[in-house]
Amino acid sequence: MTAFKVALTAEKGSLITDGTYTFKDNAVEDSHGIYLAGTVKGTSKDKLKITADDKCNTGFYADGITFENATINVKSQIRTWFDAYDLTLKNSSLTVAGFGMSYYVNKLNMDNSEFVINKIGWRHSTGLTIQGDSTVTNNSRIVANAGSTAGISVGISNGKLAVTNSTLEFNNGGAGGLNVNSGKVILTNSTIKGDGKNSGALFGAQNSGSIELKGDCLIDSPANKN
Repeated sequence: MTAFKVALTAEKGSLITDGTYTFKDNAVEDSHGIYLAGTVKGTSKDKLKITADDKCNTGFYADGITFENATINVKSQIRTWFDAYDLTLKNSSLTVAGFGMSYYVNKLNMDNSEFVINKIGWRHSTGLTIQGDSTVTNNSRIVANAGSTAGISVGISNGKLAVTNSTLEFNNGGAGGLNVNSGKVILTNSTIKGDGKNSGALFGAQNSGSIELKGDCLIDSPANKN
């Protein structure tokens, strides 16, 4: 579907299941070409695919959405942002691009899933900002390919981000990779991976934050120089 003000609105109570859904050049500035608020659940993530490359895709899903057995790729051609909504990914892949004003989530829950944040040409200060109690588990992976200041910024009041048997990967090339401003980040049997192109630390915590490594964790980053 192409050139609609809003190409798809799936309200609460609706169901999107197996199929390939493609959207291109919809919406106007500060709006969205698609809006997902119902159930998005396929039989496997290779059978439910949603691709949206629209003029703008601010707020393209509702607070508390769950994507299950789905592959979703959403791009905003106009530089935009995403507010801090709860998001759950189950056996799914979510890839976003064009959210140069930062992509915020409140509670992020990932189970055997992938979340990729890509950049377009303009400045992306932070790739992903996590603001609520969150869990990343069961071979999940967050890949931050955007963020001139940080690939992932954590700002949680009285809570934590728990990463278990999963990977945080940084290819953002910014000052830092994982920056914990407040709250706890606890990694258990997990990996922090970098490409060696951050100008500062791959991971670090401010006075109100902490990072704890438990079990068999791996820090995987090449040296810039021998």
